[in-house]
Amino acid sequence: MSRVVQRQDVIDHLKAGGEVTGGPISGYSIRGGQYGGWTVRSDTLISLLQAGLIDKEEDKVSYYNHYRWKSQQRSGAERL
Repeated sequence: MSRVVQRQDVIDHLKAGGEVTGGPISGYSIRGGQYGGWTVRSDTLISLLQAGLIDKEEDKVSYYNHYRWKSQQRSGAERL
């Protein structure tokens, strides 16, 4: 059974500069940090996207999506 991150912990992780990765088939999970590898509920991401609080970036190589807090700006070179 997977461990699921609470909504507020997801928000705190993203605000601290972390990210959530995944997709509808494989599911979504926290990347790095205290909850690294833990599952994130899709309805949590959907509500944050609809509220305009996070950005969704598609990864053309892995076909995963990357979700980051809206105020965080990254260039392509920083992800490499």
